Amino acid sequence: MTEKEISKMIFDKYNKLWLSKKETCSLLGIGLTTIYRIMKNNKIKYSKVGNNVKFGIDDLANFIVSQKDT
Repeated sequence: MTEKEISKMIFDKYNKLWLSKKETCSLLGIGLTTIYRIMKNNKIKYSKVGNNVKFGIDDLANFIVSQKDT
């Protein structure tokens, strides 16, 4: 699956361009501790506004594709 196809799949499921930490964890099948570790190690891009962290669907697609290669 390509990044574009994954982005479309995520958008179709959530109907938005940015996901919360909780939505991202649900999508990836991981816990909050794991998402914090991934963020700390700069393996996924995210945006922070105040205390809110959001993940762009294109960045999530890029992360998913990069994990398939490892």
